[in-house]
Order: sequence, then structure tokens, then C-alpha cells
Amino acid sequence: MLNSRMPSDLLLSVSSAVPVSLIVVDTAMTIVAASQTWADRYGVPAAQMLGKNLYAVRPVSAEWREIHSRCMAGAIEKRVRDAMVMDDGTEQVVKWEVRPWMHLDGSIGGIVIQSEVITEYVLEERKYQQLFRDLNLLMDITKLIFDQAVFMDEFDLIENACKKIVDFGGYGLAWFAYGPEATATKKTLKLVHKYGPAIHYLDEFEIDLDNEVHRNGPSATAIITGSPTVVNDIPSSRLYNPWLRSAVRNHLQSSVSIPVDLGHGQRGIIVVYSSEKEAFGEEEVAIFTRISVALSYSILAQRADQEHKIALLKMDKVVKDLNTRNRNLESFSDLVSHTLRSKVASLVGIAELIDDEMVQDSEKTEMVKNMGFLARSLDESMKDLNSTLLVRNHLVLNHDIIELEQKFIDVLFKLDLVFPGRKSTVTTDFAHARFVRADRYYLFEATFQLLQCLVRHETKEVTHEIKVNSHVSGGYVTIYFHDTILGVKMLDCEYAIFDIYRKYYQHYNTGGIKLFYVGAILEVLGGKFSAETTEPCSVVFSLQLPVA
Repeated sequence: MLNSRMPSDLLLSVSSAVPVSLIVVDTAMTIVAASQTWADRYGVPAAQMLGKNLYAVRPVSAEWREIHSRCMAGAIEKRVRDAMVMDDGTEQVVKWEVRPWMHLDGSIGGIVIQSEVITEYVLEERKYQQLFRDLNLLMDITKLIFDQAVFMDEFDLIENACKKIVDFGGYGLAWFAYGPEATATKKTLKLVHKYGPAIHYLDEFEIDLDNEVHRNGPSATAIITGSPTVVNDIPSSRLYNPWLRSAVRNHLQSSVSIPVDLGHGQRGIIVVYSSEKEAFGEEEVAIFTRISVALSYSILAQRADQEHKIALLKMDKVVKDLNTRNRNLESFSDLVSHTLRSKVASLVGIAELIDDEMVQDSEKTEMVKNMGFLARSLDESMKDLNSTLLVRNHLVLNHDIIELEQKFIDVLFKLDLVFPGRKSTVTTDFAHARFVRADRYYLFEATFQLLQCLVRHETKEVTHEIKVNSHVSGGYVTIYFHDTILGVKMLDCEYAIFDIYRKYYQHYNTGGIKLFYVGAILEVLGGKFSAETTEPCSVVFSLQLPVA
């Protein structure tokens, strides 16, 4: 408590020794005492202020006059942190307090105004708080990488890291980009992900390493040198000349660009921006460098795992292709050794019998008929085999949009010519999928060969009905052929009926070359041929083709 009856020189000496800015005025706002710190702030010796009115010594705003008036009435007002513009124009953070002082009789003698500039303290405190957030950010991202990387792909990992940097670290923007590969002809950065309030800064993202101006930018510098690039005052940095207007518009004051090793001579980059100047000191750079190392480790591990999986898939495909080729070679060997050879042997045997004088003329006539049948059968087998080999060589295709209803009219017309008086009925329903994209000739061949294969197995005892309909799903049209009489017996493996000359109907001695031919056509057309059997004796063939 201050006593107004204290000698002024004693009051002056006491207030001058106070290390904070302190001034004491009476009820008339006359300066009773002032500390040297307060005097130094306004450039007037403390002794010369005594006895003068405070408002005459320096201008005081209406807001502060109101505060003084309330405290003269007995109030106490203070602020722990108050942003203030000083007389020299600088912005400072000030801690201040205004309270009344009393006479010995308890009456108010005036007010004491105390203030302390704590800007450096606040900046240090913010720095340590940010450093604490960054350390927690490093631990959080590291935990994310090592605990959750198995559940995320590379892009999810980058996206989550950028989000955590902004949301958890309190930064204004974070983005990640791939640098060009060592062998790339165009040296540009490919933006992968961006996140933060200042995201519109990247609306016109373009960094070309072949552009001399871009090469001098912080991100390009970090990519090229492999070292972090820090800019703690963007508005005054020449590195940001091409992007300065956008950076200022989005309130970006400082940035750090950290390279990320992606292997095989390629680097990525993660760039973080702050709305405050001098945001990235040595500690922050060290933390973000560790984050980049963790990202690099995870990305390289994921890529290695993907390459391993791809290698296994390729190996599996090679093995399957080799098995298919081996199976086809075995089937072809069986075709030549048994089917074709047996027909040729039968022809040779009949020819020798015809020359036998012991054979009657009527028998020779029958033999000639059999020779004709065998010759035609042999010719058909050779044509089927030739057609299969041709389509396997990928002849020139013309893909058109084909109306299924019209195409099947042509197929059924030819079917009637080949099988006059056939009892099998073929009904079609293409209401669900009317068009496909395919080569007209080969679509005709596939459908005709399949129907020909099915019609040949009609019986006299039961009406043979073949139902054809269509369905569209997932960008493909599937044409279904429902055979209501004869089921197909799968022999050695799931797709045995599609092997060359696989015998699947005991009463009909040709076999699967026509189905093999149909499968070869569908493969070249970019489709798929499959079959499904149901009990007791029906089969559904499926021709899958791209939708028109």
C-alpha cells in the first residue's frame, strides 16, 4: 500500500528500483512516481515526469481512460496477455494490472499502473508448445506407420500423415508429391495429396524441374539436393517469387520441404506450411526429417511387398500357361494319334478290302459310303483344327456393336441348312441385354459352333429344347445357352470339356474340339467361355462379352 504523504524522493527511489514498468498517479492523474523501465519506454527521465499529468506526458486512448476511471472508483483490472501496439509501431504481448492505492485513512489516493512486455516469453512458450506437439506428432505418425500400415495402401498412408500434420500439429497446409523417376523424360512433380485450411494455395500446382525458376523454389531444391529446405519468412524470400501472391493470400508465412527416399533414384517430398514466421527451427526440422524417414521406410516396404506379390502372380501365371500348353499338347497328340489316325487307318483298311475279290459288290457299295462318311468326318476335324489354330493366332478383328436378336436369326438360318428337319427347338430372349461389342464373323462362329454341338445330341425319345437368353452386369453381357436334355460330365478336371477332342457324350464319338474352338474365339474377343452342370441332366454354357 502506498502512502501519499511519503516523501516524493523516497517514493521515486522505491518506484525506480522496480524492474517492471510501474507508474503511480493521484486522483488528478498527476504522476507521483515512475520506474526507470517505464521512463525508458517513453524516452523521458523519470524525475522530469513527477508532478505532471499523465495524459499530458503521453496520449492515452479512450479505452484506457475508462479503465483508469473505473479503477479510481475502486476496481482492479488486469490482463495476463494483451496484444498491444507500442509507440514505435511494434506489436507486443503485455501483461498489465491497474489497481487503486489508499491513504492511511482508507480513502483512494490514486491508481498504480503496472505493465510488463512478455513477448519473448510468449514466443518461447509457443515454441516449446509447438515442439511438444511436433514430438507427439512424430510419435503418432510413427505409431500409425508401424501399427496400421498393413491395413493401408501407400496413398492412404500419405493421406493420413498429411491430415495428422495439420490437425494434430496445428499447421496450415501439408502436401506430398512424387518426384520424377531417374529415367523420366518429363521432370515434373506429381501431387499425391494435400490437406489443410490453405489448400487453395495449390489450386494451380505445377513444379517443373526443367524450368529454371521452378528449380530455384524450396520444393525443387529439396528434391534435387536431398536435403531439407526451410523458409521462415515467405513474404521476403526470393525462393517464393513465382508463388508469393498465392502464399500471402492464403496467410502462409513459413515452410519446410523435406525429401522422402522412394528408392531406385526417385525422391518424394513432404512440404509443411505455418501461418507464423520463424516456425521451423532446428528441432522442428529434425522432427519432420524423422517423419520423412518413417514414411520412406513404410512406402518402400509396401512397394517391396507389392513387387513380391506381383512376382508370385506372374510365376503362377507362367505355371498355369505351361500347364495349359502341356494339356493342349497332350490333347493334340491324342487327336493325331487316335482320332485322326483311326479315321485314316479305317480309310486305308476299307480301301484294301475293296480290292479283295472275295468281297461282294453290295458290300463294296456300303464300304464306299463308309469311306465317304469317314472322309467328310476327317475333313470336318481338320477344318475345326485349322480354324482353332487361326483364331489362336489373333487374326485381324473388327469390333462392332451387334444386335443379338438379328445375329441369332442368321445363326438359326444356317443351323436349319446344316440340320434339315431337326427336332431340337431353339428359343431366344434378349430383353435384358440386346447389344454386344464383338467381331461379327467370330461371334457368329462361336454361337453357331456351340448350337451345332448341342443340336447334334438330340434324341428321338425326348423333345430337345435349347433356351438362349442374355444378362448384363459389370460392363459385360453374358449369353446363356440352357440345354434341357443332356448334362455334360466333367472328366479329369474342371474345364475338361474344353480340351481338344475331349469325349463327353458316349454315343457321339467326336468331342470337345468345337467347344475348344468356341473358347479360343471368346478369348480373342476379350470374353470368357464357361459351363455349369446341374442335376440330373442339364447344362448351361455362358458366353461373356463386353457390353456395347
